[in-house]
Amino acid sequence: MGTFERFALIDGRWATVGYDAPVSAPLVIDIHDSDIATVQFESATGPQGRFYLGFEPRIYFDDPTENVPIDRSAQAVAFASWAQTELGVEVASAAIETLLASNDADDEPEADFVEESVEELIGLLQLPLPDALQPDS
Repeated sequence: MGTFERFALIDGRWATVGYDAPVSAPLVIDIHDSDIATVQFESATGPQGRFYLGFEPRIYFDDPTENVPIDRSAQAVAFASWAQTELGVEVASAAIETLLASNDADDEPEADFVEESVEELIGLLQLPLPDALQPDS
C-alpha cells in the first residue's frame, strides 16, 4: 500500500492536514498512493497554480475528466516565480519542469515512488522535509 499524506506549508512550517479539512496555505502537497502528488501553490498578490508529480490523475485513473492537461512549462515558470515571491528562493523553472508529471500516457515517471519527486521539489525550495518524509533514524 502506498503513502497517503497531505501537507501544508503554514508560516514556514509543514503541517499534516486531513483530507476532509479545508486548508488555506501558500503551498499544499497531497500524495495519493505513492503515485500522484498534487502540488497547489498560491500567493495573495502573485503567482498561483496547480501541477502534478508522478502521474496526472487523468492518466493514472484512465479518465480524461479527472483533470485538464497541465501546461508543464507555464506551471513550472509560475512555481519558480512563486518560490521567489513567497520564499525568496530562486529556482530554475527547467529544474521544476523535469519533475512534473508527463502529459503523455506512455511516459512513466522517473521516480518509482512520487515521494522521491516531492522530496526533490522541496529540496529545490530549500525547505526541510515534512516529518512523514524524514528518513527513519
